[in-house]
Amino acid sequence: MKSLPRFRFALAGLLSLAGLAQAEPLKIAYSDWPGWVAWEIAIQKAGMKAKDVTIVNTPTNETPQVLASKAVDAIGAWQPNSGQALKVLPGSKPVFTSADAPGIIYDLLYVSAESLVKNKEDWAKVVKVWYKVADYIRDEENLDDALTILS
Repeated sequence: MKSLPRFRFALAGLLSLAGLAQAEPLKIAYSDWPGWVAWEIAIQKAGMKAKDVTIVNTPTNETPQVLASKAVDAIGAWQPNSGQALKVLPGSKPVFTSADAPGIIYDLLYVSAESLVKNKEDWAKVVKVWYKVADYIRDEENLDDALTILS
């Protein structure tokens, strides 16, 4: 199992990917398209079908609490929510991340042409520190601070 990438979509729960097929039917909480795509790929890799899961539509910011309540087996979320979920439910871990299926979800920052023209100097500063921020978030020693900042 790969470690949880800090900027990537993550599926977190009490199950290991190898144990997915034995845990059906699964209740999975997520809110939108990235969650659906990632779960489709994860369950296919585990030899399961869409009928083997029950989807619980949940706002992303509520996924940590829903996982902690044990109302679902797993969630689909991204930082800071995926990191918070791993902290509020001891024993939970990432079971599938976008790193497990390269190319399905892109981590990008978009800016409108209007904002770029209007705030060119500010956007240049953002670009300049982007990788410093990413490195800070990836450092395990900064996890609590990074989650606080991202929240």
